[in-house]
Amino acid sequence: MTTDFYTIAEIENLHVIETTSAMNGYPQDLKKALIGFDTYEQAEKVAKIYGLSIEYFTKRDGWQLYYRTGNHAYSAIEVSAEDYGDNYRSFTSSDYDGFYKNEVKDIVGNFENFDELDAFLETKRRIFEEIEDLEDDEMVITRDGEYYETIKCVTMSHYYDTKTTVIGVIGEIKESDPITKDDVLEMLSGPHMSGCYTAVRSTDAQGYNENYGATPVDSFFDEDSSDYLPDDNWTLTGFRIATPDCVDMDVWAQEFDENNKSALATSMQEGNLYVASFWNETRGGNDILIWES
Repeated sequence: MTTDFYTIAEIENLHVIETTSAMNGYPQDLKKALIGFDTYEQAEKVAKIYGLSIEYFTKRDGWQLYYRTGNHAYSAIEVSAEDYGDNYRSFTSSDYDGFYKNEVKDIVGNFENFDELDAFLETKRRIFEEIEDLEDDEMVITRDGEYYETIKCVTMSHYYDTKTTVIGVIGEIKESDPITKDDVLEMLSGPHMSGCYTAVRSTDAQGYNENYGATPVDSFFDEDSSDYLPDDNWTLTGFRIATPDCVDMDVWAQEFDENNKSALATSMQEGNLYVASFWNETRGGNDILIWES
C-alpha cells in the first residue's frame, strides 16, 4: 500500500518538492508535493490513482521552497510571447517558409551601410535557423528582434524572469489497494489487447542479456508457452505508468511499424500506458507494456 510521496515518486519517475503557504517563500505550513510530469494527462492519472489535487506551484530564484498557490490546474501551461512582455514575439515552424518575405525582404533597403545590413542579416539568420530546427511542439521567442530562447508551446513547467511556474500534485494520499497480479492479467486479457502484439523488455535470470521484442499478448495465456504468466512461478514485481524517462519508444517498439509505434507513444503521452514487471527465477524478467481500452 503506497503511503508516502517518495514511494510514489520512485514508482512514477517524479520528484518530491517541499512547499510553503508563504508567498515570499519563507517556511510556513510545509507540505510535500510531486512535480516532473511530462504531460497534463500523466498528472491526471497520478492524481486519480492516489487521490491528489493538480495545482500550480511557483518558485523564485534563490528560494529553497515552492509556494503553494492553491490554484487548481485544469490543463498544461500554454506559453505565448505575451507572457514575456511587449518587446517579445514568437515564431513556430509554420513561419519558416514566409520568414524571409515577412521579416527581411522589405527591410534590407533601410540600412545606410554594409555593417548595419550585415548585423541585421546575421540577427535574422540566427532566428531563421532556430525556426528551422523547431519541433512541432516548440516555438522561438525573440526580444527586440533578436533570438531569445526556444521553448515548448505547451509545458508542465515554465521559467521566466527569475520565476518558475510548475504544475504538480498535492494532498493527502488516498489509501488504496496495490495493483495485484490478477489485476494485471485482467488488463492483459481484455478485448483491447487480446490478439495484439505488445512491446516487451526481457532479461535472463541473472538480470543480463537485455532484449526488446514484439510479443503476442495471447502467448502470456498459452499454457504451453514459457511466458505463461498465470503460472505461480511468474511474480508481479512492479506496475507503473510508462513515461519517456523509463520507456524509450524507439528502443522498446523497435520491431513495430511506425503506425503502431506512434500509437504506443500517443498512449504514453496521454497517460494510458503502463509497464508491468514480472520475474521468474528460472526465466528471468519481463517488462510488458499494457495499454488501457
